[in-house]
Amino acid sequence: MILVTGATGFIGRSLTRALDHAGHAWQPYTARLSDAAALAEALDGATTIIHLAGAEARGNRRLLQQVDVEGTQRLVAAARQAGARRLIVPSRLHANVHAIHPLPRAKGEVERLVARSGVPYTILRTTTLFGRDDRFTELLLSLAIWSWPFAWVPNGGAMPTQPLWWKTSPIVLSKSSTGPT
Repeated sequence: MILVTGATGFIGRSLTRALDHAGHAWQPYTARLSDAAALAEALDGATTIIHLAGAEARGNRRLLQQVDVEGTQRLVAAARQAGARRLIVPSRLHANVHAIHPLPRAKGEVERLVARSGVPYTILRTTTLFGRDDRFTELLLSLAIWSWPFAWVPNGGAMPTQPLWWKTSPIVLSKSSTGPT
């Protein structure tokens, strides 16, 4: 069983469609990450956790600390106690606990928590993702309509971005010589 936090977010919607298509058993985590009892119940029987829940879209320093950092801390402790076999977490390029800006600092703290958790993990460092139904390209489109014939692009067009999409090939979470993880 795969537990997905943040299943209703931008990445979560694409991921859960792909998991369904590939026939994987998964369930969304719908409670707050601060709810220890709900975490323990949701993790019962979950072997893999895909942790997508975060406050990145809100851009609020306090929420990044509460949701991303403290929420991950609680999730990691509960996952370790439940005997989870794999924790998969997206991060960001330039994640660093010593970063000046709140987002890369929070992501750096999340990475450190996950790496020290004792649970086997995979951290995926991404750039800004865009795709169907995201807020990023909708914002750029709104700015383009508002400023026509000029186009506003983040960081003068130098900001790295990458598309997010799913295709119909099966998802293989990972396999090792000791069996699936």
